[in-house]
Amino acid sequence: MDSVFRRRYECQILDELPGVCPSRHFFFPGGTKFSGRDGVMLLVQPESGDPWIGTFAFGVIVKAGITRILSTPNPNVICVVANGEGYLVEASNPEKCEDVRATPVLDIRQVMARSLIVFADFTTLVAYDHTGIKWKSSRIGSDDLTIMEVTDNHIRGTWWNPATSTDAEFVVDLETGELVGGTRCYW
Repeated sequence: MDSVFRRRYECQILDELPGVCPSRHFFFPGGTKFSGRDGVMLLVQPESGDPWIGTFAFGVIVKAGITRILSTPNPNVICVVANGEGYLVEASNPEKCEDVRATPVLDIRQVMARSLIVFADFTTLVAYDHTGIKWKSSRIGSDDLTIMEVTDNHIRGTWWNPATSTDAEFVVDLETGELVGGTRCYW
């Protein structure tokens, strides 16, 4: 687990259900208690409240998407990315959940200086703070958006430009999500 931010829960990745299970088992997306797809299984122990198991469905858009468990700027919310499918779940109330608005999640950066967690998909970035979405960039590139560097103020990266058969650079302001340098895809 990437614990850059303070958190009010503990969690453990499970390979299989434990012999003695918590009475609550949730399936994501949706936070339902009935059934779901195969995915990453976690045992979550909130600071206050009963433990629960979550099964977070694997993404299906990319074959080898990333899988990570991360803390978020909200100390009560856990971020789970399962083969590129991202979920934000309140540890003490797992029925309060949402899908990350970047699909598939191809990169994630925790930016402590701005109290942000930033997700990249093929063409855009989306940033969450302690209250939820802070900004979503407009379409930056046509494909293969890659974050190269994160500073306290900017995200710098590249995207594949098929018109020139080269990588084009971009710089996005971390406060606003606006493109402040480099080039943008206009098609």
